[in-house]
Amino acid sequence: MGILGAPDVDWGIAVDGGQALFVPGGTVRATISLRPRQNLDARRVMAALVGTEEYQYSEREYDDEGSSSSTSWGSSEVGRQEVQLMGPGTIIGGVPIGGPVELAVPPAASPSFESKVLRVRWELVAWVDVGGRDPKLEQPIAVALTAAQLDASDAASMGPQVQLVSGGQPVSLWAQPAPLRSGAPFSGALDVMTALPLADAHAELRLNAATSGSGGLPVATLLAIGGISSTSRGGVSDSQVLWRGGLTDGGMVGEWHRYLFAGQVPPGAVTAVFPHGSATATLDIVISRRLRPDAHITRPVAIVSG
Repeated sequence: MGILGAPDVDWGIAVDGGQALFVPGGTVRATISLRPRQNLDARRVMAALVGTEEYQYSEREYDDEGSSSSTSWGSSEVGRQEVQLMGPGTIIGGVPIGGPVELAVPPAASPSFESKVLRVRWELVAWVDVGGRDPKLEQPIAVALTAAQLDASDAASMGPQVQLVSGGQPVSLWAQPAPLRSGAPFSGALDVMTALPLADAHAELRLNAATSGSGGLPVATLLAIGGISSTSRGGVSDSQVLWRGGLTDGGMVGEWHRYLFAGQVPPGAVTAVFPHGSATATLDIVISRRLRPDAHITRPVAIVSG
């Protein structure tokens, strides 16, 4: 018997062309093979493309003695496409069977994403329905976020140049390409009216993930006052530096002092809105100042993966 008492089956999934990244609205094409180690009376053989979102949330419990807090994980499917490969029948032990399968990636599919508080994972799954503990195989794949999926207003505000005000003076912060691409190089420039102390300045690309919560604190408090225990939920957030690098002097551009930077976006990073959270990104020029808080010149950026 296999894991958790499921019948032993030798599986194989070969994605056409070894493709690992798929765009929404595209098609996953693969060949699935299986060889049971003993005869199986199958109700059917199935394959599916399944997307799952996992999100962390904070939970606070109230009672007449006070409150306590903890964090937990929730999970929900964000997409499922199924296809039947074989109908009812006996699969002979030791005899390999299989064939091609095509599964459509939903046009509005959430992109694959990983963070400490929020993640979206897609898998190509095959299983034999035996009416009990079904033998199955899960093959991870990745779903891309394309530039066409970005909100038009967000894309416009995250173009190559963003004009800001810092310290009462105008500045321009450039980033190319726009949007940035996961796993690809990028470059940028900062234009300021007053020269920067290069030794005290650096650039950061930061990814910010946040989850949404549910439940109302006022109601929970009233219930606790009334002697009834209750629970409220809230979202959590996490910020991580994807890249950090120094600035170089780019000389004068008209009346502007220009400072250059360049780096590479790590694979897998995207900015998107998910059913239970979101991911945003910023480019931040950090200027260290003695005995004072650091100065920041920050702009939003979008990151796509396909």
